[in-house]
This record gives sequence, C-alpha cells and structure tokens, in this order.
Amino acid sequence: MASSFSDLLRLELQADGENDDTWGVLANRVFELIEASIAGAESLAVTDSDVTLTTANGTADQARKAVLLCSGTLTGNRAVIVPAKTKLYVVRNATAGAYSLTVKTSTGTGIAVPQGFTQLLMCDGTNVVSVTPPVSDSGLGGYFATLRLPETSAPSGVANVGFLYTKDVAGATELFFIDASGNEVQVSDGGKINGAALKDLSVPTGALADKAVTLAKMADLAANKIIGRATGSTGTPEAVGLDSTLAMDTGNLKVVDASTAQKGASALASQAEAEAGTNDTKALTPLKLRQGLRATGDAPIFAARAWVRANASTTPPSILASGNVSSVTRLSSANHDVNFATAMPDANYAVAGYTAGQTVFQASNYRTTAVQITSVRSWDLAAVNPVDLNIIVVR
Repeated sequence: MASSFSDLLRLELQADGENDDTWGVLANRVFELIEASIAGAESLAVTDSDVTLTTANGTADQARKAVLLCSGTLTGNRAVIVPAKTKLYVVRNATAGAYSLTVKTSTGTGIAVPQGFTQLLMCDGTNVVSVTPPVSDSGLGGYFATLRLPETSAPSGVANVGFLYTKDVAGATELFFIDASGNEVQVSDGGKINGAALKDLSVPTGALADKAVTLAKMADLAANKIIGRATGSTGTPEAVGLDSTLAMDTGNLKVVDASTAQKGASALASQAEAEAGTNDTKALTPLKLRQGLRATGDAPIFAARAWVRANASTTPPSILASGNVSSVTRLSSANHDVNFATAMPDANYAVAGYTAGQTVFQASNYRTTAVQITSVRSWDLAAVNPVDLNIIVVR
C-alpha cells in the first residue's frame, strides 16, 4: 500500500511495511514539517495582487507555516488566501500604502490586520476569524477593550462592535476604532475629537449603565450630598448626607469651624493668644494653658475649687463675688459657714484667705458641702464679723 497524506498539514503517512530503507528519512521530514507548522515563519511580499499560499503534500509549503510576515507597498486592497483547513496563523502586517490586508479563505470571509500590528487568527475550515485583538508592533499603542458603539454611531460600512486602541501617526498618539472585519476608523486627529482634547471628552449619560457615575449624573445631587453608601452593603450607590461638622466649600469637602454652638475643627492658640486670653475660637494645648496662666517650671498646677469675697458684718452676710459658693451663713457672732454650690470630692481640702483690718481667721469643721470660718481681732482675740472676708479652697 502506498503512502497517504494527512488532511490538515499534508504530512506523509507511511503504509505498514513500506520504505524499509528510507522510512527514517521520511519520518524526519515529517518532523521538520510539524516544526514548521508550530514555529516556522513565511515572508510574503504583497504589493500588486492577492497572494495565495502554496500547498504541497509531504514537502515544504507556505500554508503550513505558523507565522506569516507580510511586507511590501500595497497598491490596492489585498488578500492573503489560506487553505480552507482548520489552522492557527500569527500574521504580522508590515506593509505600507493606504490599503487593507485581509487574511481569508478563497470563498469565505476573513480578518483585515491593521498595518503595524500583529494578530493571532484561526481558520475554522470555512472562514478566518480573530483569536486575539491586534497588537501594535511599535509598542506605542495597543487595544484596550472591546467596545460597542450605539447603533447609529458606527460609520458607514463599519460594524458597531470592535476594539478601541491607540497607535502612532506622524509622531502623535491617535485613537482608532476597528471592527471585527478589520474596518478601521481614526477617531482622533491631533489628539482631539471634534476639536476637544481627549482628556476633556464626556460621554452622554444615556450611553452609560445605570450604575456608572459621571459629573453630569452627580450634578443632580442635592446640596451637601456625596455618593456612597449609608450602610455597608452591595448594590447601587446612595446619596449620603453630611453631618453638621462637614460641608462643601467651593468644591472641597471640609470640616466646619468650631464654635460654642457647633462641633467642628478648631485651630490651636499660640502662646501670645493664650497669654492674652481674648480669643474665643482657638483651642489650648496643655502647654499653652500653662503659658496662659504664666506658670513656669515643671511643677503641676492646681486650680481653686471654690472662692468667695463677702461682707460678713451685715445680717445676713452678703456675697460680693464668688465661685462655687452658694452662700455664707452666720452660725453665731464671728462664726460663719461658707457653703459650696457643688460639693467637694472629700473633706481633705485646704483653705486660705485673709480678712480686712486687724483680724485673723481659722477654718474648722471641714465638710464636703461647707467649711466653718471663725474670725477674731488679732490683738485681743475678740469675736468680730469682718467687713471683708476672702476665702480660697484648693483640692
């Protein structure tokens, strides 16, 4: 029985018992042809006419090669015609001339590979289809994503489904669209579309999915709203309101200024402002508080818990000014209770002060709610109700 040949790659299939002395040579030739079908490259000059790839049983041919390197200056739209057999081809279009180069079968449809691009194609036995988008040879651009144009937006003769990509044109990067059949349309000119720079282009809201966010859609938001979610979840973003501490200020989100009636941000006072004690909008740090009190050194500061200036000679005693003192009560001549408006944490506090004239006083009967003050003349210790009684309590 004579040898036969495989249908797809036209490899010699030796019959049993055939080629006793030459089967090894024939087998090596098959291996070489398989290698060509996997990694072999064929250079094709395409200029004035279509190129039909050669086929041959058992010997080298063009159609068996894996890579087709197309060059030449096209004088018209040209085709590279491959056999109507299932096979992968890597096609590089390095031609020149303002015409298309389509890879197809003799009776089927094909793919136009853009100039300066390489593309992986597949013959399915009838037609040639694309496996991958074209990839730029120059490295200056490439395909970004599959794009579906609105039905009325595709140019005449160009399908509305294809790829959007960039490539170099006369030293400038331009935007192009190409459909699955290889019909190419230059979208930008000099980096602009309809006179608008690429970075300034906007997309009509109606052409976007409902969940897409655009400046036009955000313009419908009410004042002091942002896009987000009020609760952690998935789904459509929500218009989230700002609390009273946040506000929009000329397009920026900011924390409002704090005041006695409003939570917010507050600047820190300087030492001069702390010492002056007149600013009512800035905050004090512990250091600035010490500086404001004119306290130097590292010793801690303890504030008065209560104080009073009273006229104890009247009935009842009258308070001229005070802090955390509700009243001064006469117990008996020269004995008075200084009553606290808010109780002390305990009775272990210190009392200091003075009385006008030649009188002295002593504190006793310490309680959380009051302390007793007894005043006498300094020279004979006679009881006296002082005209000017000044008391300070420190804890």
